[in-house]
Amino acid sequence: MAAVEEFERNFCLLLGATADQGPRVIQRLKLFIAVKQPQLGTRVSRNVPVSAAVSAALAGLWLHALSQPAPEVTSEYRLGVWVTAAMVVLETAAQPLVILAQAMLFVKLKVVADMVTLCSRVALKAWLIALYPSHAIWAYCVGHAVSSALLVVIYYGTLLWHVRSPDNCLPVKSASELGPRLVPGQPVSAAGGRVLHDLLRAMSLLCLVAVTFGWSYSHLLLRLYGGALLTAGPAVSLLRAQCAYVLLLAVNGVLECYTFAVMRQEQINGYNRKMVLLSVIFVISTGIFTRLFGGVGLILANCVNMLTRIYVCYRFVAGLPLEPAVSVPPLLGLRPPPAVAAALVTAGLLAAGSESWLYSLS
Repeated sequence: MAAVEEFERNFCLLLGATADQGPRVIQRLKLFIAVKQPQLGTRVSRNVPVSAAVSAALAGLWLHALSQPAPEVTSEYRLGVWVTAAMVVLETAAQPLVILAQAMLFVKLKVVADMVTLCSRVALKAWLIALYPSHAIWAYCVGHAVSSALLVVIYYGTLLWHVRSPDNCLPVKSASELGPRLVPGQPVSAAGGRVLHDLLRAMSLLCLVAVTFGWSYSHLLLRLYGGALLTAGPAVSLLRAQCAYVLLLAVNGVLECYTFAVMRQEQINGYNRKMVLLSVIFVISTGIFTRLFGGVGLILANCVNMLTRIYVCYRFVAGLPLEPAVSVPPLLGLRPPPAVAAALVTAGLLAAGSESWLYSLS
């Protein structure tokens, strides 16, 4: 916490500079980064060995203590485990720079880095699986390794470029851009509440559509993708459970973003303490559900984890006072309009009927 307070104090000095004091601001920023570079190097040198030791121990536990798939199912299972552990170590080396980028308000950097790594991982994995259908784990390893390497290169390269380029040391062009941009006559809380309402409405409707049609057409989708062999196992149940998990994941992501944006420091500390309890609940539910339902139980445990986190954020947001300018409570975005709900129910019934009567006959 002392390092965070020191950063905030030094950054406040930067905020006191006017637009015509750009060179002085840049020099202060360079001096601040130069002072913090030894600490950054120390954290990297400590985090990587610790992460390597923990990853190796957990990988060994994964391979020797947990149940293994049959050899005829996959011959690359051990490779996937060790590649996953190695990529954890690689991404750990970039975590200090991720924190530094967030502290320097490089918001677009995180968005671009996450988008590039996710798209590269998915695209490369899909392309390799299409070329080599019998080597799915190998394709996963290549996609995971490339995306992790891209993440490290993006953060190290971007921050190194910002440090060496005097014109790009600050995430803003002038001191006036550091303040909030308000719409005249509209309070910040009203604007934030409206954004939360619209995001919750959009995410919930999109994911409800996925749940409505995903439940009935999971078997058809997997049959078209992988043939009868893919639909013979628990893949259909896994895809159906994943549809529900995506809905909870989207709602939790929106609520947590808003919650962290409006929380004070002591409230964030309290939330972190609650997360310890939620992690214990997740571990217990994982053990129970996997014993009862197998692979589907792992997704159900993740659903329980998302539900508990949604409950914590929901209670916090519901307890916030509303400004008079807020016409619609933000949390009402979780409730679909009656006409949309009726349309989704009707579509779900028709899809279930078509699966039972038409698809089974074909």
